Amino acid sequence: MFELLRVAVRGAAAATLACAGAMLAATLLPVAFGWETQVVLTGSMRPGIAPGDLVVSAPVRAAQVRAGQVVVVEDPARPGTLLVHRVVRRNADGSLTTKGDANPSVDQAAVPAANVRGLARLRVPKVGLPALWLRQGRWAPVTAAFVVLIALGHLARERTRRGRHAYDPRRTDQCRPVGRTSRQLSRPDPHPGIRSDHHRATDLVRRGVL
Repeated sequence: MFELLRVAVRGAAAATLACAGAMLAATLLPVAFGWETQVVLTGSMRPGIAPGDLVVSAPVRAAQVRAGQVVVVEDPARPGTLLVHRVVRRNADGSLTTKGDANPSVDQAAVPAANVRGLARLRVPKVGLPALWLRQGRWAPVTAAFVVLIALGHLARERTRRGRHAYDPRRTDQCRPVGRTSRQLSRPDPHPGIRSDHHRATDLVRRGVL
C-alpha cells in the first residue's frame, strides 16, 4: 500500500514538474526574442483571460493594430500601470479605443499611439498567481506554493540520484552488486567440498592463523 502511494506521489511529482517546465519554457522562450510578459491582475478580460494568467506580447506599432486584437498598453487613466484590453476601433488621430471583454462599456480614455506596448500573442494560464497573491497580500497560498515547490524539487532530486546510481549490467564502468544473485543461489554447487575448503582457508587467513 505504501509502495503504491509512493509510486503515485512520484508520478504526480514528475507530471507536475513536466508541466511546470513546459509552462516555464513557454514563458521564457518568447522573452528571449524580445517579447514581454504581463501578469493579469483583474478580471476585466474574463472569460478568455483570468486574473493570474500570464500574457506574452510581441512588440507592435499602433498603426499595425486592428480592431478585435488584444493589446498591452500603458493605461492613460493611471500612468505607470499596464492594461491588457481588446481594441474596439482605431481613431483618426492614431489613438485606440479599448474595452475589457467583461466590462459593459469602452474605456473612457483613448490610448495614445505612444502608449501601445505590445500585441498579445500567448496566454499561459495561472502562472502569475503567486505574483497576484503577493500583490493582494495573500501569504497563505504563497507559502503553500513555496512548500510544494520545495517538496517537488526534493522528489525530483531523489529520483535523479537513484537513477544515476542504479546498476546497469550493460555498462562496464560500474561495480557489480556484491553477493550472489538468486539464480546463482538456486544453482547447485558442482564442487561443494572444494568450496568449503576455500571458505575454511579464507576464515583462517582472516583470523591470522595462516
